[in-house]
Parts: sequence; C-alpha cells; structure tokens
Amino acid sequence: MIRKWTLICGLALSTTSLAEIDIGSNIDSGIISDVNIVMIDRTITIGGREFARNFNNFMRMNYPQTEAVITIKEYVSAKTGSRILVQYGNDTLQELNINGRNSNNRRQAEAVAQVINQKITRRKLTEALTPDVDLASDEI
Repeated sequence: MIRKWTLICGLALSTTSLAEIDIGSNIDSGIISDVNIVMIDRTITIGGREFARNFNNFMRMNYPQTEAVITIKEYVSAKTGSRILVQYGNDTLQELNINGRNSNNRRQAEAVAQVINQKITRRKLTEALTPDVDLASDEI
C-alpha cells in the first residue's frame, strides 16, 4: 500500500515538473509572451458565456495591441434576465442586460468591445499625460 502511494506521488511530482519545464520553454519561445489581453470569465448562464466568448474573440481579433486584464461578471435575475458587468481593474466600464440566448449576443459583444477599447485607450492616455505625484516639475 505504501509503495503504491509513493509511486502515485512520484508520478504526480514528475508530471508537475514536466509541466513547469514545458511552460517555461513556451514562455522563452514567445508563445505565451504574445498574450496582451487577459479575460476573466465570471459568467454563469449559457447566454453569459456566449457573450464572454464573442467579446473575447472580437477584442483579440480587432484590438490585439490593447494590454488589459478584463473581468466579465454576470448577475442572474429571474425578472430582468442577466446583468453583465465588464470591468477593467476595479472599475466597471460597461454594464448591460441580456435575455438568455438571443441573436443579438454577438452584436452586443462587438459594440461593448469597441466601447471598452476606447475607454481603456483614453484611460491609459490620461495616465500617461498626467504628471506623477512623486516627480518634481523639472523631472517631467
């Protein structure tokens, strides 16, 4: 019994170390380093997951230069359907309601992706142009 457990633990450790080596080689080769947009999907329903998938695909295809961590959260209500929040950092940039699986899901995701990209670009531009509190006037 102890030998079987040791063998299983040894296999688990060996696959973990192989996975770490494999991930490390992918980072060095540039496969993982090309990721600019990180999407965190916190949706519950099928309609919410379709929205998140369509939003993700549209952002990656049309705005690959955008560097952001975006969270998509879904709150489900029996009366109004699902409320979707698209967040950048701790700020909610867009809020919308969807009603189950409908055909407007793709168009809504594309429209929201365009608005989100504009808001993120504006926010990064204002952050770059506003002087840092820690810098003196001659350091700007």
